[in-house]
Amino acid sequence: MTSSHQDILRIGNRTDQVKPCSRCGAHFHRNPKDGKAQWEERKYCSKRCAGLKRNASDYEVRSLYRSGLSAQEVSELTGVSSVQIQRIIKSYGETRTASERQKLSQAGQKLEPRIVHAIKEFRVRNT
Repeated sequence: MTSSHQDILRIGNRTDQVKPCSRCGAHFHRNPKDGKAQWEERKYCSKRCAGLKRNASDYEVRSLYRSGLSAQEVSELTGVSSVQIQRIIKSYGETRTASERQKLSQAGQKLEPRIVHAIKEFRVRNT
């Protein structure tokens, strides 16, 4: 049984099932080890895309991080694990140096209004 979002690709005498990723649109093949139920439930081509099933784009995550929020705070705001947030930040080379982390921790009160503004802006865009 094939649905509208699932195609069958014939390669030689082998039949592969192919689906588009719900996140990035790339087509991915069925793993031969997956059962029928696992294949039908699968929506994403990779762990990265599965981790990105959120309302915030990479750009928004990076913007929130640049505004002074920690990876944990960005995680709570976007609903994505802090590990995935750190991977996104690291993939764009936007990790903070020790001196930057120290400045942010000392800034305390000065930084709070910017963080509140970033959170409000994020929530407005996603409502």
